[in-house]
Amino acid sequence: ITFDVFNRHADKVAMANVAQTINCLHSLFLASGDQYARTPAFYIFEMYKAHMDAKLLPLKLQAAATSGQPSVSGSASLKGNRVTLTLTNPSLTDSLNVSVRLNGARGAEARGTVLTHSDMKARNTFAKPDEVKSAALAVQLSGNQVSLLLPRHSVAAVEVRLS
Repeated sequence: ITFDVFNRHADKVAMANVAQTINCLHSLFLASGDQYARTPAFYIFEMYKAHMDAKLLPLKLQAAATSGQPSVSGSASLKGNRVTLTLTNPSLTDSLNVSVRLNGARGAEARGTVLTHSDMKARNTFAKPDEVKSAALAVQLSGNQVSLLLPRHSVAAVEVRLS
């Protein structure tokens, strides 16, 4: 959600980054001796890097708020002939059907990636370095309409190649 806020206010935020990348709260990596593991935060950064050096696109999200927070957060950008959508579903209980209309454009191909786990508290450890990692997400594309099911407590990135 914070990344989406930064993206939507890119005209005001010159730079945002991780203070420390290894062995701290929200770090990208865990390391000890010859052991190494990527954290879930690593995969989120990986998904959002497609927004770098891209043009911010307006994105209207309409969904009911739950517990005082939006039920979905997102941002969109354009680089060359590719639109990147990043979406976050903070709900601990409900998946969301998401539909995005590309105004003034038609998609030729779409693919998605999602980071989620059945256990919200799951984490990567040296014993289980791939417990939480990104996976392919089914995305349907029909003309200028992108549709997907955004799992509960998940973050997704969708790349649409324009025709």
